[in-house]
This record gives sequence, structure tokens and C-alpha cells, in this order.
Amino acid sequence: MEKEPNAVPAASEPTGEDRYRQLFENSPVGILNVGLDGKPLMVNERAATSFGYATPQEFLDDVPSMLDLWVDPAERDRAAEIMLETGVLRDFEVAMKRRDGVSITLSVSANPWRAPDGSVVGLQISGIDVTDRIQAVERLEEAQAHASIAFWSWRLDTNEFVHTKEGYDILGIGPTDAKQLHIADMGDLVHPADREMVAMRLGTLRRIPGERFDVEFRVVTPAGETKWLMVRGGVHDDGIEVSGSIQDITKQKLVEEKLTELNEMKTEFVSIVAHDLKVPLTVASGYADFLQSQWGKISEGERRRLIEKIQQAVGRLDSLVAGVSEIARLEAGTAIVDLRPFDLVELVRSTVEDVSSVQPEPSCNVSVPEGLPRALGNRENVGRVVTNLLSNAFKYSPQTEPIEIDISRRNGYLQVSVRDRGPGIALSDQPKLFQKFSRLPQNGDGPRPLGTGLGLFICKSLVEAGGGTIWVDSAPSKGSTFSFTLPVATG
Repeated sequence: MEKEPNAVPAASEPTGEDRYRQLFENSPVGILNVGLDGKPLMVNERAATSFGYATPQEFLDDVPSMLDLWVDPAERDRAAEIMLETGVLRDFEVAMKRRDGVSITLSVSANPWRAPDGSVVGLQISGIDVTDRIQAVERLEEAQAHASIAFWSWRLDTNEFVHTKEGYDILGIGPTDAKQLHIADMGDLVHPADREMVAMRLGTLRRIPGERFDVEFRVVTPAGETKWLMVRGGVHDDGIEVSGSIQDITKQKLVEEKLTELNEMKTEFVSIVAHDLKVPLTVASGYADFLQSQWGKISEGERRRLIEKIQQAVGRLDSLVAGVSEIARLEAGTAIVDLRPFDLVELVRSTVEDVSSVQPEPSCNVSVPEGLPRALGNRENVGRVVTNLLSNAFKYSPQTEPIEIDISRRNGYLQVSVRDRGPGIALSDQPKLFQKFSRLPQNGDGPRPLGTGLGLFICKSLVEAGGGTIWVDSAPSKGSTFSFTLPVATG
């Protein structure tokens, strides 16, 4: 057949080598051909840029051997073992070094690179940079660990229970203990007080695809630690498998309990203050109205007595306001504490006389050894502490039993102890004594003394501001001894 006279000659078909080179150079995957000695012989642009080089030639000029780029020699040896065993390498994740020394993670595959005669002359390696994915997974695992969350699966037909590794820490069990973990093993970890509730919740779980549930309960780890867990889950489409998450919410529950306690204390304090404000106001107002209406009909002595009652009521109001104000200054850090040497023995004796002049019974015995040094502190603040402790002792002591006040020296400190023979304080209540807004339940048969529960908290704050400590020794029916220390003045 004759050629048409004006036909354009057909372009020559690309050879197999041309196709290979185009694919090699333009591949979105990094590709290297490496000799048996590890020397890179060919590298495409994607591989060169992954290692931090601008061009493939720059990579070939700078890298004498691919063996030098492996971060962990053990990983390199493991890859070689796999090649020897199977002849290929598939999706082997390995850490390698960039030009700037930064580690990157590559998912590597390798095949033998053969000469035309079929002999193996090297390896053809392809790799994908998966550093971002690996880092994202690590960040997710780190966040999961910080959040104390584990994921779990439970088969309803076999009762097999499995969970992610975070579950070991949350449940307090080791991997060895968890190899044959059964749902009954989980049940044994549940706190005895919560087992019935948990059993009821799980007992109502029906095999309905998509059904969701959540439950909070406590577990007791094999080490004896109590933890709060939030368990969430749902039934799979097959109606047999249930999966979900376990979260350690112990810290959250402790915060909630503390907030609840503080809220209860605040509510009680508001109630106490409102009551203690109302009572003296009612008393003062009642006596004032009576005086106004009956002034000319009662004697001067009666008038004086009623005016004294009004003054006492106003004094109670003043004491309450002063206590609340003192709390505000102490918490704001604006209370001024001027520490100077002073005669502690003289202060205690003077305070005892002042308190006893108002309430002569019961009597007070002061015990002081010879030669005590002066104390270092704020005399006014220490006087308030001694007055408060003595006043409490007078409130609780039987009138026939004396109050004992002892001053002594203990290891560089002066110690003041006030002992009464009142009803005493239960050991479980003693930690609450020096808390703000705290009042203890009534002990004994007598009426509960009035007060806001601020006195001992203020005492504790004032003593500690002066470098001392305060505490109580007590037991029901055995009285109470309140003690505090002050530094000895030196120089």
C-alpha cells in the first residue's frame, strides 16, 4: 500500500526504559535504587525532598550509604532478616534521619533489583513519609493516657472481656492478670457498696442493636486503691457484642465532693450568721422598745440593767462582725502581724483574770515553771488566742471542775495548754475543729453553745502567722486540751 504523499511521520513509541524513567521520576512515592553495598545509585525527586535535599543529584552527592540514615541499627538488621527470609519487604515502618538530623518515619517496601541477566545487583526501595500520621497517633495516645480513658469490648454470649492497654493502669491490674479476663473478674473489682447497682444496670442491658448506656461506680484495685469510673457503651449491630470506654473520674469526683462540702459549709455559715445576727438584734430591739414605752414607770436600777442587756447584745454583734472581718483579712493576706518579744506568762495570767472576772466559775489553775524566756509573737493576737481557748473551756467545763492552764518550754518553743474537763470531742470530729465555718455536733446533755464556728479557725491562722502550731488532744467523756506554741525570743 502506497504512502499518502503529505502524511506526517508517526512519533517513535517510548521504549520500556523511557516509561520506567518517567514513572521513576514523576512518582508521588519516594523511590531509590540501592546497590548491595548500600550506596544509592538512583533516587527520584520525592525521595530526595523527603530527606531534605533540593535535588536528586544533591542527595546522591551527599549520601555515601543508605545504611547511615537508619536511626536504629536493630530496625535495619530486622529489615535485612525479613528480606533474607521472604525476598521482599512490605510496609515496614522505620525511623530514618533527614539531612538536618531530624528523625522521620517512613513506611518502606523493597524488592530485589536485578540485572538483565537476572542476577540481583541491589534493592529497589519505595517509601512514604508517615511522620505526621505517627505523630498524630502518638498525640492521641498521650491525650488518651492523660485523660485516663481505656476502650473495651464485651461479648454477651461468651462473657469474654478485653480492653486497651490503658485499662491496666485504670483497673490496677497487670497484663499477666488480664490474659484470661472474664466479666466475672470485672465484677470482683467493683466496690461492694456499688455491686448491686452495677448488676441491676447491666442486667437491664438488652440485646438491642444501637442501645447506649453509661454508669458511674467505684472499683477497688488489687492494691486496695478505690477509684471512681465512668463506663459508657453500646450494643453492636449483631446484638451480641458490646463495646465502649472506661474513664477514671476519681479526681473529678474528689473535686465534686470538695465543692459539695464547701457549699454545705457556706450554707451552714450563712444560716449561723443570719441566726446570730437576728438574736442579738431582736434582744436589743426588744429592750429598747420596752425602755422607750416604760421609761417613767421603772426604776433607775432596772433601766441600767436593761441598758446593760442592750450593750451585751451589741457586743455580740460587734464580735460577730469582727470575726468575719478578720477572716476576710487573713484570706486576703492583709492582716498585719508585727512580731516582737513579750512576756507570755504575764499575758496568760492577765487574760485569766479578765475572763474569770466575767465568769468566776469554774476556777482556773495556772502552772508555770521557773525561768521561762520571753516569747516572740504579736501580743494582741496571742491574747485573742488565749481568750478564745479560755472562753471555750468555760463554756464546756462543769463549774465544779477547775480549768488547768500550763505554760512550758519545748525544743525552742513556748507551749500553752488549756485543759478542760468537759464532754470531750470524738476523734472523727477533731479534724473539723480548726476549719472555717465549722461547728461540731452537741456533746453531753447541755445546750449547744452559740457561735459562728470561726473562733478556732482564726486562732489557727493567728498562731501559724506567728510561726507556731495549734492542736487538740481529746476523747469523749475525758475533756479536751487545746495547745499552741510560739517561738522563743532570742537576742
